[in-house]
Amino acid sequence: MEKIIIFDTTMRDGEQSAGASMSVEDKLLIAKNLDSMKVDIIEAGFPYASDGDFDAVSKISKICKYSTVCGLARANNKDIDSAGGALKHAKKNRIHTFISTSDLHMKYKLKMLTLGLALTTPVAFAGSGTTAEHIEAATVAYKQVAKDTSYQWTTTVRTIKAAKKALEAGDDKAARKLAHQAMDLVEATRLQAKIEGETWQMRVPK
Repeated sequence: MEKIIIFDTTMRDGEQSAGASMSVEDKLLIAKNLDSMKVDIIEAGFPYASDGDFDAVSKISKICKYSTVCGLARANNKDIDSAGGALKHAKKNRIHTFISTSDLHMKYKLKMLTLGLALTTPVAFAGSGTTAEHIEAATVAYKQVAKDTSYQWTTTVRTIKAAKKALEAGDDKAARKLAHQAMDLVEATRLQAKIEGETWQMRVPK
């Protein structure tokens, strides 16, 4: 007999819908109910994306008795280390990794040249311009992706706001880092929309 494994992403992917932002307390309540229903895997958040997500994943890890608690991470050491730190108290845990494969993302964010799907030598990041311009570029990109795909990640909005706040406080280094994180999230949104558009029929029960 085949076993069906339930992977719930209400608190991670489900939060990306416009107006669906959840507090840590909201997520804890949802997690308690999912765990009581013995849902196999709970994707609790994206720990590296924000302090709020890290806190939520960490607290959920401590309360789940049955479910495996999962954290999302891009395929890089910082994200994976952050997810591992947030999940360290879980009875059962796992890290869900992803990486974008668009030409623009590989060239400008992963610092690689592309030939189709082939990766070649690293190139310098195209990082010219002021930090304010980087934040504006991320904002424009976010709005364009939201318009093109109808996907609106609230984590991206929070990251852009944090970048603006850091810049206003005079912390240029932190603001630029957050602007780049926001652009990463924009590209991840674009990739998710592309994958969902190409594979949704495969998930329809036959």
